[in-house]
Amino acid sequence: MTVLIEGYFSLLKILIALFLAIMVVLVFGNVVLRYAFDSGITVSEELSRWLFVWLTFSALLSPCASMAIWAWTPWSGGCRARASWPA
Repeated sequence: MTVLIEGYFSLLKILIALFLAIMVVLVFGNVVLRYAFDSGITVSEELSRWLFVWLTFSALLSPCASMAIWAWTPWSGGCRARASWPA
């Protein structure tokens, strides 16, 4: 079972890198095409947005491999220290 989970997270890391590379190529290619030829790839903007959303969701799963927890401890700790709750 752990081999399957480790394989899943390895695939997830590869997909994150692939999504990022595709986004860079699409956006850079679109900028060059618009600057040089006054035309662009129509689907490039929307596909980059979708890839960014999926990259974000996929990257949120990556701490699960090391049992890490997402927390804003400096922010929440400071708020808790300043708050005075009635007893």
